[in-house]
Amino acid sequence: MGSLNLPSASKCYVDTSIVIYTIERFPKYWPALEPMWLNLQRNNFEIFSSELTLLEVLVLPLRNQDAMLISAYEQFLLCSGLTQQTS
Repeated sequence: MGSLNLPSASKCYVDTSIVIYTIERFPKYWPALEPMWLNLQRNNFEIFSSELTLLEVLVLPLRNQDAMLISAYEQFLLCSGLTQQTS
């Protein structure tokens, strides 16, 4: 997997897959995604997602009754600085 070309100040939309790869630290994708999230933490970057992302990422954890993963997704999407775009 290559790296992401991130402009110094910009906005980026992330879909459900990106959130899953981030929270579950998929080895193939995490090294490319980590700089994007570091830029968010440094306020160099604005990242937003759909308000439906939380519902979409919770399907499998709820089915599997994985409380730790449910909590990780909720905390990340509700408290990380990720902006929720409303329709």
